[in-house]
Amino acid sequence: MAFVQMKSAALGLLVALSASTALAQFRPFEGAATWTHAEELPQFSEWSEMYIDAQDIADDLNHGGGKYRLEYKRPGGSSHQTLIIRTSDNHVMGIWSAPNHATYIEGEIFAFHIARLFERSNYVTPGTRITLTGAGYNQARIAYSQPDTPKARQCNQAHILSYMNANPYYMTGVYKAFVDGTKPTDIPELVDRENQKRLNHAHFAVSMTTKDGPQPRGLPVYLHTNKAISYARIRGQAVLARSTDTDLAKQISFMSLVDALNSQRDRFGPYGSNMESMLDKRSGTFTVAAVDNGGIADATNTQSLQYFLNYTSRFERDVMDRVLQLDNFLKGRQSTFLQFHSVAELRQAMGIEVELSQDGYFAGANSSVCRDRYPQLYEAYGKRMALRWRNFVSAIDVVARKMRPLQYDPNAVFND
Repeated sequence: MAFVQMKSAALGLLVALSASTALAQFRPFEGAATWTHAEELPQFSEWSEMYIDAQDIADDLNHGGGKYRLEYKRPGGSSHQTLIIRTSDNHVMGIWSAPNHATYIEGEIFAFHIARLFERSNYVTPGTRITLTGAGYNQARIAYSQPDTPKARQCNQAHILSYMNANPYYMTGVYKAFVDGTKPTDIPELVDRENQKRLNHAHFAVSMTTKDGPQPRGLPVYLHTNKAISYARIRGQAVLARSTDTDLAKQISFMSLVDALNSQRDRFGPYGSNMESMLDKRSGTFTVAAVDNGGIADATNTQSLQYFLNYTSRFERDVMDRVLQLDNFLKGRQSTFLQFHSVAELRQAMGIEVELSQDGYFAGANSSVCRDRYPQLYEAYGKRMALRWRNFVSAIDVVARKMRPLQYDPNAVFND
């Protein structure tokens, strides 16, 4: 009997030690709740209000101020997310998303930083880091603990809650701000839904992104209620928004570049659901934009990079020039790039927060609804962004090698 009691006590101690060791892997969050170097990239003035809002949201949620609240986002997709709502008027500020397999948060953030670096931030939906602690963390846990979660989100829910059970102190996520007066809509016809690994080169706008294709002529184009884009209005279909073939082709070309540099893996879905445009209800125009950027890979070589190398060969002149200048700067061939005098300065401006590397090891969700655990999603944010930077540098090298032979080819640039 004494032996059994001793054995039971030993097992209890082992369990207790294991639990305490698991908790000891994490400690209270150290660092700013939001990214503090937003002003170092181009186009800060256009987005300063978003970054101010992000800080205000983080401060209020984390201290239980009540100005904002988190609510579970019910409609749409497999990503398990929350809405950020301003309490005074129920205005939806945007989405706060924890890491999950449907949303790699660093992909959403880094894509926007790439767009700012090339001064095309209106071609990519905005995103920035918000880390929740205290009352904000508790709100997120409640919002994510929905008993009626759709089947497509259950594994992502298991990942998030398993991490929260292991780390009782904080959760780092992405704040995707909604831009007033705009909304996304699918444009699946731009995707080759038979091949499913590329855009549809039979589409007139896509064909204009290759140097052997026709040059756009600045002609008006229309996006209709059936999601079709055409030069002429379609009988029986209302016009949702307008653009020009030149703007359309430039936006598709730039999206292809961003996806190549951001290790995007799922732009070419079987239904074209990750190919979207942003409608501006005030101007009645639309922009082909990189809207859903969380489907990235941890490797450089993705379908999007291969698509870019094989098919995209017409660019805006200043975009091409900036890629080549950036490649030279990263390789030490020129001493400055934009306002940056060192690679370390540029890396910091691109959101590589190496100081946020305090997380312990997390094995991932252990649930019957998850086939895979994806533990890498919950590595320290600083480590995840450092990996994003390394892959970005590798991709710049590959992209620049493609562009250099094209820089003197008049067909490889858009005629403005």
